[in-house]
Parts: sequence; C-alpha cells; structure tokens
Amino acid sequence: MCLGLSWAHVLGDAFSASAFVNMFGQIASGHKLPKYLHVPNPGKSKFPPSTRKEANSIKSVDRLGDCWLIPSNSKMDTYYFQVTQIQLEHMVTKICARNQAAKVSNFDVLSAVIWKYLCDIREEVGPSTVTICTNNNSNREYEYPTNGMVLSMVEADLSGVKADLSQVVELLAEKRVNENNVIEEMMEKENGEADYIVYGANLTLLNLEEAKIYDLELKGHRPIFANYAINGVGDEGVVLVLPGAGGTGNGLTVTMVLPENDLASLKSKFERDWNIV
Repeated sequence: MCLGLSWAHVLGDAFSASAFVNMFGQIASGHKLPKYLHVPNPGKSKFPPSTRKEANSIKSVDRLGDCWLIPSNSKMDTYYFQVTQIQLEHMVTKICARNQAAKVSNFDVLSAVIWKYLCDIREEVGPSTVTICTNNNSNREYEYPTNGMVLSMVEADLSGVKADLSQVVELLAEKRVNENNVIEEMMEKENGEADYIVYGANLTLLNLEEAKIYDLELKGHRPIFANYAINGVGDEGVVLVLPGAGGTGNGLTVTMVLPENDLASLKSKFERDWNIV
C-alpha cells in the first residue's frame, strides 16, 4: 500500500503535515480523538535575532497569484539517499574534533558536507549564504497546523576552507542568525501583497530529523519508508534531512532538489568519499 499527500505551506509546515497524516491514521483506525486542537506553543530560538532591515533568507519574486510554482533558470532534479547509523558515526568521527562531536547534530555534519561540496562544484559562484530551517517544537500532536519553522542564515566564504570540514560544521551549529523577526516585519509592511520564496532563495538546509513521519499506523502496521519532496524550489536548491527508513535510530534519509549538473557531481563525491549512493 502506498499513501501520498500533497500539502502547501499555506496550511502549515512539514511537522504539521506529519501530524495531519498521523491523525488520519488514528481516525481510520477508529480511535477517539480530542474534541479540540490546542494552539501551538512556539519555542524560543537559541540563536540571536537579525539586526538587518531586510531578510536574506527569502527572495522576492513576481506575483504568482494562485500559481505557486516559480519559473526556474535551472533544470532541477530530485534525488534521495540513505545514510546508515554506522555511516553517520563514521562521518562525525572523521570530521569533528573529539570535543566538538557531542555538541553538534547529524544534520549539522551532513549539511556541512553538502555545503562544502557545492562550493567546490560551483567554484567562485558560491553558495556563500545558506538558509537553515529548523523547528523549536517537533511534537505537533493535536495542535492546529502552523508554520513554526525557524529561518536562520549563515554567511561564509568557503573558498579558503580546504579539507577542514569541522570549521563548516561549527559555522552551521553556532553562527546562525535568526531572521524570523525581520521576515515578520517585512510581511507586515507589505500587507501580504508581495510574494517571496524560501526554498532555493539560498541553498536551503531543512532539518526534519525529528519529524514524526513514521508514526502513521493503519491496522497495526507502520510505514516501511516515508519521504518528503518539495516543488517550486529556487535555483540554489534545497536539502531535506529526515529520519531514515523505519524511523528513529535507523540513520537518515537525505532528499535533495538541486540543479541537475550539481546533483550529478554531488552524488559522485558522496560515493567517492563516504561510499554513500
């Protein structure tokens, strides 16, 4: 059995989509649900807010109306691969210093590898800025759907960083600037009349490690494999990091939507350096 869902951010983010699917399973199985949904409690970001007047993590586009897919200057392709728990541990051990490994997440390490590889592939054209999408509250059970993602930005010129990926990991883990406050102010000034994109405005790294994509249960069975993909991505591309096949403790699934030339080179580097295909 295969179950698919098409979802838009006007309804909520990926965590809300997962909660929706899981609730569908409970209803289909005849479970009694609460009469009311609670209002989400947005957590507080540990990263400092931006002091800029305009956000760099979003990009203005021409008015799209009811068509939410933006025209792209690149031919985009989608590819996903599995990273086992053993492979993750090997990557963390090889890349991070001993005192650093305990402070960073698998998402930080994978994102650092992908960012550095893309800088090598694209050479002088970057990407020097990345957008990081994280979540302060992964437990969305019985909550109203919402867009609770935290959009942060990291800027760095990686052209001088040779093989020391630990520096890139440190940038992603500790040097983020939260742009949610700036984005909210921009939206208020525009009165909701302007259109912007997030995914692909910069290289966008989306942390869904804690998304409950394997909690759907139908007649006692849970998913063997679950994944997300995104349409309407800008030219810089997006990377999604999700729980691996079967759920927590089974490694991670990495889904990438990137220009097809970048994607081919990236796949070769992962196979060459980490035996990941």
